[in-house]
Amino acid sequence: MAAVSVVIPAFNSAQYVGAAIQSVLDQAELPAEILVVDDGSTDQTRTVVRDYPVKYIYQQNAGPSAARNTGIFNSTGEFVAFLDADDLWLRQKLARQLSAFRKHPEAGFSFSTVWNLYDGTNPSISREPYFPPQLQHWLRRQRPQGENACGSVYELLLQKNCVATSSVVIRRSLIDRVGPFDIGLRGCEDYEYWIRLARLSPAVFIKEPTSRYRIVESGLSGDWQARYDRFYETAIQVLEAHGRAFPSRAVRKAMGVSLADYAFYCLTAGRDSDARVLSRRALGTYPTVKGAKTFLGARMPRAYSLIASVAHLGRGLDR
Repeated sequence: MAAVSVVIPAFNSAQYVGAAIQSVLDQAELPAEILVVDDGSTDQTRTVVRDYPVKYIYQQNAGPSAARNTGIFNSTGEFVAFLDADDLWLRQKLARQLSAFRKHPEAGFSFSTVWNLYDGTNPSISREPYFPPQLQHWLRRQRPQGENACGSVYELLLQKNCVATSSVVIRRSLIDRVGPFDIGLRGCEDYEYWIRLARLSPAVFIKEPTSRYRIVESGLSGDWQARYDRFYETAIQVLEAHGRAFPSRAVRKAMGVSLADYAFYCLTAGRDSDARVLSRRALGTYPTVKGAKTFLGARMPRAYSLIASVAHLGRGLDR
């Protein structure tokens, strides 16, 4: 069997890390080692972890990128898999993904859909696996046989971050080529890393969920506008950083689309000034129909409303 190293970054994770580790120990195909990297916890994380057969590494708080880099550096497996300390793996995860790697030796990494783990009553939280339209479109183009599909996901990931960290398994040989996580990024460091992986290697995608992403009720509180702003801003930050390192038409297009999406969100939220600035940036980066319509709507809202009603454009904006 291939040797798999499991890296679990943990920060004040005493409440959940035991269940995360146990979900690895319950795998149908067991890993070679489990590394828990404690990123400066001040709770009982160390006490919980010491009851499990894992390699425990403590470091001063430096963020999830640094914790994952520490885990990778200290691991020995042919493959490296990630599990966030508050998530869970499903029992067949490693078996399914290692089988997929054997069928697709050209694939450098693997990911899957992810299933939310949520016991609350918020109706906006999906009970179905996360499977965005962009990923569904990619999958149809691959014409998969069976439960997985293999191919380049580079342009897909430029369009949409559809990779859940706890679903990822990577060949050591690809990690050696890509290098470490960028410790200068916070909140989007994993997305940036997946794009770098996809630039160099095909991926094998598993249609069925292999992990569960925990959503805590307290984590749903706060200003939803701020949450959406953070979502768009981090995506744009990642694309800007990637574009500086690896400039291409595909990256410019992805930037233009993301900026236009953000501008349209601001327009619908009544933030015309932000929409004007963002749509102007979008048009200057990579012109799209959506960016142009949003710019018009932000600059001349009355005229745009009249045109939209006549042309039946109120149902949505095209890209």
